[in-house]
Amino acid sequence: MKYKIACRTYRDWNECPTLCESYLEIEARFFKIENGFVAAWFEDNESRIPDIYINANDVLTIEPIKEEEE
Repeated sequence: MKYKIACRTYRDWNECPTLCESYLEIEARFFKIENGFVAAWFEDNESRIPDIYINANDVLTIEPIKEEEE
């Protein structure tokens, strides 16, 4: 099963991070919530090390994606 994770994004403008009005959507094969962070693995990663860590306060939604049966 895959998941769509929507989260807030930040930018570095004049060395002062500010909240952007936009957000990022990623597709993850697997995710884990631990110690205030969401760790996500993409489709091609088969290691134990996540591809991305997201602060749990910045995660807006995590929704399952229905895979089409062949």
